Amino acid sequence: MDGELRSLNFNGMGKCKGGIFDEVNIAGTGKIDGNIKCNKFDSSGSAKVIGTTECNEFFTAGLSKIEGNILASQVTIFGLLKCTGDINSSKVKSGGIINVGGNLKSDIISGEGCLKINKSVECESVDLSGILDCNGFLNCEELKISLHGTSNLNEVGACSVNIKKGHGDYCKSFYRAEKKSGDFEKASSNLRNLGLLSVKKYTESRLLANVIEADEISLENSEVKIVRGKNINIGKGCYIESLEYSENIDIDESSIVVEIKNVNGKVNLNNEKVNLNKDK
Repeated sequence: MDGELRSLNFNGMGKCKGGIFDEVNIAGTGKIDGNIKCNKFDSSGSAKVIGTTECNEFFTAGLSKIEGNILASQVTIFGLLKCTGDINSSKVKSGGIINVGGNLKSDIISGEGCLKINKSVECESVDLSGILDCNGFLNCEELKISLHGTSNLNEVGACSVNIKKGHGDYCKSFYRAEKKSGDFEKASSNLRNLGLLSVKKYTESRLLANVIEADEISLENSEVKIVRGKNINIGKGCYIESLEYSENIDIDESSIVVEIKNVNGKVNLNNEKVNLNKDK
């Protein structure tokens, strides 16, 4: 973009029309009515854009609501973001909470926190520590989730899937806030207003999914209706309704698999819930 473009700065409260800018900086409360294009969108306060935001860098460490699409080379979130449309970016880095009303398309999705997508995800790799919700189809090469809370996935298609239980007190900030009713109520209200999550969703580390299909699959603390893959490792704390594999399978004795099928022709079916513990 032209380096001589003016920048838009909000240090207190203000509102303006959309347009083309060098940078948009919001340190207070800012409302922009219309589409914007800029080199960098930077909000550490409360931002609302009624329109599509197109930029090289999109950053928020505060509370941002975009009523439209986000088109950016890089999206970095360390606060709360709600985007009612699609996000299209080369790289999405999360350190907070993101709610996407439409689709999310990015080469790389990484970081920690909560990522909720109402429609579908298309990317090369996802490496997230926290919570991932996707109501549509999640299509990626590599999916890695360290579970801190309850994640919900509809259908996953990937080359490699690795789901494991996270460790450490990821929710300690919420526990501290709960002791201060005012802070707790404010935090909960922000989550509800953004259409995000109840705090209770953070208290159990678990994955709920309808279908997971990949060449290489490793699962912990997962409840899945259908699992399909070549090499499958079902770790601790899993419940699988139907499992289909073509090469290798390993199931922890603590997990339950109702139906096991080798796609080369072998079937293991027990109408009762069964444990399969493959000897090492």
